[in-house]
Amino acid sequence: MTLTEKAFALRAVPPFDRLNDSELALVAEATKFRLFAPGERIASADGVLQKLYVRISGAVFSGNEHFPAVFGAPSLLFGHSLERDLIACPETGASCLLISKGHFFTLIYECPCLMVGFFTSPDCSRS
Repeated sequence: MTLTEKAFALRAVPPFDRLNDSELALVAEATKFRLFAPGERIASADGVLQKLYVRISGAVFSGNEHFPAVFGAPSLLFGHSLERDLIACPETGASCLLISKGHFFTLIYECPCLMVGFFTSPDCSRS
C-alpha cells in the first residue's frame, strides 16, 4: 500500500477524519499494512494489544459482535486486556493499518484531537 493509499484509507475512518493533510501524512507514514486471512485470529482473549488497529476493509469479530474500525487504544493507554479472541471475518478476512505503541503515543502528542476522538466515538471507546 502506498503512502497516499494509506492516507485516503485513514481519512475515511473516525477519528482520523478530523486530521488536516499534514497530520494525516504523519499518521500514514507511521502505519504498517497487514492483511488478515479469513478466520485468522488477530489477538487472543486476555491478551493486551500492543498496536492500534485501523480496519480499512473486511470485518473483525469478538465473539458474535462486529468489532469497531479502530481498536486497541484502551489496551495501549491502560493495559486493558481483551475479553474474547479477535477473529478476521470468516468470509472476507480483514485489512488493517497498524500503529505501534511508540508511534501511537507520539501521534496523540502531535495530534491531540486523536485522543479526544478515541474516547468520544462510540465505536472507538468500546475497544
